[in-house]
Amino acid sequence: MSHYSSTTKMLDKMSSKDRDYRFMAVSDLLSDFGRDEFPTDSDSHRKISRKILQLLNDSSTEVQGLAFRCLAPLALKIEPSLVSEMIDHLTKDLLAVNASSDLPMLGLKSLVTEIPVENPVSSHVAKQSMPALLNGLMRPDLPEDIRLDCLELLNEVLLCSSSVLVEYHQRTKDALLPYIESTRPITRKRAVQCLSALSAGCSSEIFGQIMAHIEICCSSNSKTENATAALQLVGAISRQCAYRLVDTLDTLMQILVSHSRETFEDNCELHEACLFILECLLPRYGQDLGNYKSSIIELINRSMRYDPNYVGDDDDEMNNLEEDAEDNGSEAEYSDEGDDYSDDDDQSWKVRRAAVKCAQAVFLCRVPELRYLQFELSQSIIRRLSEHEESVKVEVYAAIDSLLNILLDAEVGRTAAGDPMESSDNFKESLSESVKSQVSLIINRSRTDLAGRSFKLRLGSLTVLKTLFTVLPYANDEVVKSLVPKLKVALTDSNADIRFAILGLLKAFVMYVRPPLESIKLVSQAFPFILNEADNKYYKSSTESFHLFTLI
Repeated sequence: MSHYSSTTKMLDKMSSKDRDYRFMAVSDLLSDFGRDEFPTDSDSHRKISRKILQLLNDSSTEVQGLAFRCLAPLALKIEPSLVSEMIDHLTKDLLAVNASSDLPMLGLKSLVTEIPVENPVSSHVAKQSMPALLNGLMRPDLPEDIRLDCLELLNEVLLCSSSVLVEYHQRTKDALLPYIESTRPITRKRAVQCLSALSAGCSSEIFGQIMAHIEICCSSNSKTENATAALQLVGAISRQCAYRLVDTLDTLMQILVSHSRETFEDNCELHEACLFILECLLPRYGQDLGNYKSSIIELINRSMRYDPNYVGDDDDEMNNLEEDAEDNGSEAEYSDEGDDYSDDDDQSWKVRRAAVKCAQAVFLCRVPELRYLQFELSQSIIRRLSEHEESVKVEVYAAIDSLLNILLDAEVGRTAAGDPMESSDNFKESLSESVKSQVSLIINRSRTDLAGRSFKLRLGSLTVLKTLFTVLPYANDEVVKSLVPKLKVALTDSNADIRFAILGLLKAFVMYVRPPLESIKLVSQAFPFILNEADNKYYKSSTESFHLFTLI
């Protein structure tokens, strides 16, 4: 059958009143894209593209869905002029004042995101759609929902094809900056996404204009909402292209320090944004932040302790924790009550979580200039094991594991000028002593979480204990004996990650605990568990089991 006759029949079925015929016709077209049966003449291309555009508004959602799936592969088959016609049709429907559907936005998004970036058609789609999207953003008469759709599409276009849209960068910046000061959070959020995508590929001049606007939004006489959005934009830029912030680093740090000195009650979102920026800057510019050490430590420590629903301090919490850890009944009670804590209106946990992530970023850096921060934060992060919010405490365990891994490094690095630690060995020794002074707190809290109901906390506690016994050869039989009851409970866990972590902890017991009497008893009691894991289909578990057998 010729292409012409098959195309005519397909188009007839697409026009049928029977939705099943329409569905089958579009399904056949979708299959033809992957074969050589798709027609090659321009007339058929025009008819098919126009019919697909009509079917985007079909009364059957199933037909609509298939029509959307046809847009990207169809654009790869037809002439550029027809692709332009498709985009013009969709953008016209998108920007209609009385538009009541998001179908044009979905169609354009399909074209932008599903066509491979390396294909020339992708650049054509981006260039053809940009003028309409910018026009939509600059039209105050349009409903705000339509402008939100324009922002979402613009973000996708910039992420995919910013490098070929240099001629539109200035207009894009001018159109987006006013949206940073919008009264709607969702509008500010999408403007931040667009500007961060633009910042990754724009010229230095345009980027400087964006940063100048950020400074204005963060000034003392600006609204808190505007400062929050501006700082969130800096955070997005620092995550996507932190290298561009090198020339404005001092200004940024002054802004962060200034806003961090305000009370948290003013805006938790603003302080979370400050901490996120700091988390992104520390790994890249840690060596350049020496002048702000004290301010960084103050910000992180104050943020980690921020909990308006709790009256007390870390010492009170840890004293209570040590008392509870002395008997098993109190441990179980503490675990159950702590895991059930919830307050839907309380957003302070986001500040604490962001602060803990900042501390972890410090511990992950091997820059000599950050040794002072690592030493100063070592005890305060361990004290945060008193945290009651699960999502925050999971990050606390991850940060403590990163702290302990500093001691695993054979070489911390060269000594920084003016560093309080005279050499790498002295630094590691001082840090080791700092951690040793808090070992009982780590053991007690980990012991409690081993038998808790939270999978993430069980895994976190097992990981920290394994690293602790590996890096600090202080452990003895009494320490192991105190963990045995809770480990017996953990041995019954069916989760593969938990069981693998238990194998690692048992191996650490055998290798590092001296004298090994209690370790041998524990491993003997866990022998059926180890033997069972040797038959595990997960290769890491079986390998760890055999390694443990050789040590025994």
